[in-house]
Amino acid sequence: MKNPSRDSVSRLEELPYIEKTIAADLPLIGINHPGTLIWRAPFAMYDEFSG
Repeated sequence: MKNPSRDSVSRLEELPYIEKTIAADLPLIGINHPGTLIWRAPFAMYDEFSG
């Protein structure tokens, strides 16, 4: 799968490796748009889900 450009992505499901179930869980930690993922620390997001 070719990585989409940042300008063309408007839904989380359009990102590589983000499926519907993951996209449904991301709003629980405040991620509603692909742009909100920029500069988020992956391990910190994991801790938010786990905690």
